[in-house]
Amino acid sequence: MLSKIIHLEWRNLTSNRWLLISFLLLAGLILLATLNRSYHQEAYLMKVDEVRQTQSAEFQNFVADHDSVTAGLKEIDNQRINPVFPFSLEVRLTPQAVFEPTGLGVLAVGQSDIHAGIFPVRTFSDPINKASVFYNPTTDLFGSFDFAFVLVFLIPLVVIAFSYNILSEERENGTLQMVMSQPVSLMAFLISRLAFRFLILFGALLVVLILSLMVAGVSVLGNISGLALLSGFAALYLLFWFGVSLLVNLFGKSSSFNITALLGVWVVFVLVIPTLLHVAVEKVHEVPPRSEALVEMRNAEEEAMSLDRDEILDRYFMDHPEFIEAAEGSSADEQWRELYEFYKWFYIVRQNIAEAVSPIVDDYYSRLEEQQEFAGRISAFSPAVVLKEAMSSLAGTSPAHYNHFHTSTELFRMEWMETMRNKMLREQFVILDDLDGLPQFSYAPKDVNNGFARAAMALSLHLLAVCGFIVLFRKKAGL
Repeated sequence: MLSKIIHLEWRNLTSNRWLLISFLLLAGLILLATLNRSYHQEAYLMKVDEVRQTQSAEFQNFVADHDSVTAGLKEIDNQRINPVFPFSLEVRLTPQAVFEPTGLGVLAVGQSDIHAGIFPVRTFSDPINKASVFYNPTTDLFGSFDFAFVLVFLIPLVVIAFSYNILSEERENGTLQMVMSQPVSLMAFLISRLAFRFLILFGALLVVLILSLMVAGVSVLGNISGLALLSGFAALYLLFWFGVSLLVNLFGKSSSFNITALLGVWVVFVLVIPTLLHVAVEKVHEVPPRSEALVEMRNAEEEAMSLDRDEILDRYFMDHPEFIEAAEGSSADEQWRELYEFYKWFYIVRQNIAEAVSPIVDDYYSRLEEQQEFAGRISAFSPAVVLKEAMSSLAGTSPAHYNHFHTSTELFRMEWMETMRNKMLREQFVILDDLDGLPQFSYAPKDVNNGFARAAMALSLHLLAVCGFIVLFRKKAGL
């Protein structure tokens, strides 16, 4: 009997011209969304490559100038950019913090369109950089046209069109009694039809996605684990919407009622609940504007800069006498010493500023992290938000990834500042061997907590809830 149901379903589906057109349109949208995101990612990677080529050229020029200066073949008027002077490393070999996209970065824009992925890191860089923005459940959900948008927004509409009349159609065509006369329960008949349609849609979705990724130049085998996770999340999401469709059909209403009710459910889960979550996040965990934190930091900087220069140096060297001894052995002449004295003060002040603004920065990021954690918890109320966040994590563009990137950048900035400060305080000249020992920025997205377990649990709970309602209304309907 099951084979007859599947055969009948296949004939009905293949004979429905509008469904075939819908499938072709969906396939085109998936391909277009993947290529659209791939285009933007390639443009970003070209910028990354351009930055690295520029860094390489600057490094070669620095080495050439250093050789010429130390050999007495070249003089540089501006001593601050003289390659033998430590401050020249800040100006001429400025490190670049680069956010590295993952192999599945074409799946979801996430927060990549509101975060800076490339910026220079200097001693005097802003510790609350302009990429630090608050997060709420609707930040990722709306706006960008990518595969995540197609899966979260459009696929449920296809499921609704695919299954809204799974029972009402039989009643309206007068074939319900014939179906009920078969040696199979009506519930088993409905589940069989929905299961077959789920497999058709799910299989077509995966095939089109894989082909789209191949066209976009993404290695499928190299990202097989990520695609397996995506398949699991997509399957749970599709099953949820097929379950909702079955539940609405069990009310025994007309097809027009069913599709109206299902569209209402879609609006609630995809639009209304995320908007309410947005309001809740802003009200419960409000993060002050970045401008307020910057004002506090500027005030702390002005206070640190207002102190007398000699007083600052005396206090510091009283606590760190080792630098006095190191500077006494320096080969710097009087002209160089005057420049070193200024930059000693400069780096000590930068350290004092860093210590003064550290509580402000820590408080800002702590409140931001609390807000994001709260948003992550309450996002479980909407399967659309849960899936979008999971896909952003798979793509490596989630808030957690950018938080990790910002943290790595700030740690590197502090390490770079310490290296520059120590070299300046010891009045050491730059030699080429020093270049190999300079701090190097690194970002490892594999260290990020992606929250996949929480996403799988949330989607599973939504599916179980729908199944529970199906069992309840099945008994009331006497099926």
